[in-house]
Amino acid sequence: MSINVQIERNCSKQSKIKVRKGRIAISELTNKQEKFLLALITTPTTLKASEKAGITESTAYRYMKLPAFKEAQRKLMRELMATVTGRLQYEATASVNVLAELRDNPDTPPYSRVEASKILLEMAFKTYELGDVLERIEQLEEKSK
Repeated sequence: MSINVQIERNCSKQSKIKVRKGRIAISELTNKQEKFLLALITTPTTLKASEKAGITESTAYRYMKLPAFKEAQRKLMRELMATVTGRLQYEATASVNVLAELRDNPDTPPYSRVEASKILLEMAFKTYELGDVLERIEQLEEKSK
C-alpha cells in the first residue's frame, strides 16, 4: 500500500489533512499497522489512534518500536511536511501582499507600518541568507563527489 497526503482548505479557511493512496510506499507494514500509522497523523493521541485502528494501546507502542514502522512513519511525516511547506509557500505570497499594503497605506497607524516594514525586511534577509547557505551546501556537495 502507498499513500498520498494532501492538505485541503474548506470555505471557512480551516485546513484538514486528507490521506489517500498514492506516493509513500508502506508495504512492509501489516494492514493493522498501516491503519494505525494513518490514525496517528489524524488523531491527537496514541490512545485515540490505537482505538481508531482497532488495536490496544500496548500494541500501538509495540508497533512504534518496529524499525519498518519507524521508517514508514518518517516517510509519511516527510511527505506531510512537504505538503505543509508547499501550502505555506502558496499562502506566503498573500501574506507578503497584506504586509506591503499595510506598509504603503497612509491610513495605517505608524507603528503598524513600521512593523510591517520590519517583517518584510526580515523575511527578505532570511530568504537571501537561506539561498546563500543552500548554494554553499550544493558547492560543497559538488566538490565532495
